Amino acid sequence: MKYEITKEQLQELAKGNAKVERWFPEAFETKFEIGKWYKVDGNKCGQEGRQLLANYSGKSIGNYGFDFLGRWGIDLALNNEDLGAFTFEATESEVFEALKKEAVKRGYIKGAKVRFQPCNQIRELECDDFRLGSLTPEIYLCNGIDVIFSNGEWQEIIKERTLSKSEAEAKLNELINDGYDYKIA
Repeated sequence: MKYEITKEQLQELAKGNAKVERWFPEAFETKFEIGKWYKVDGNKCGQEGRQLLANYSGKSIGNYGFDFLGRWGIDLALNNEDLGAFTFEATESEVFEALKKEAVKRGYIKGAKVRFQPCNQIRELECDDFRLGSLTPEIYLCNGIDVIFSNGEWQEIIKERTLSKSEAEAKLNELINDGYDYKIA
């Protein structure tokens, strides 16, 4: 009698059974594809409780994503020789949640001013509705008009500096009434 089993079924069977990995090593090797997101299980390579999440660029170094500490980077290592046995294709949900968290951390929230390239146009974000594009790893705000992340690059957030009272007075060339009555004795 002959049985057929999928790679995913083998991987599921391997949980708690190291023999399965030894019997079918090819089922646990990851063949990297350019433009796909991968996660590295830190529990299997000395980074307990952590994972690396990166988009493969075709090179062993120069991949963008999140390191084992969850920090954004554009020069991450991802290769079959060192990490292949601990690396799995990331789900769309895992990629979306990580990019969404990073977007909020960077300040891509309703009301933020963003310079959009290549048109060099500055617009205020109108909502906090993040969506992930399906063809490339992009996060969309609102209805897809405002692409804040694409191919490893984030659009620029315009930070506005608040002027001090004296700076504002100098700029306006007049004193600003701060609501207090001052009496000269």
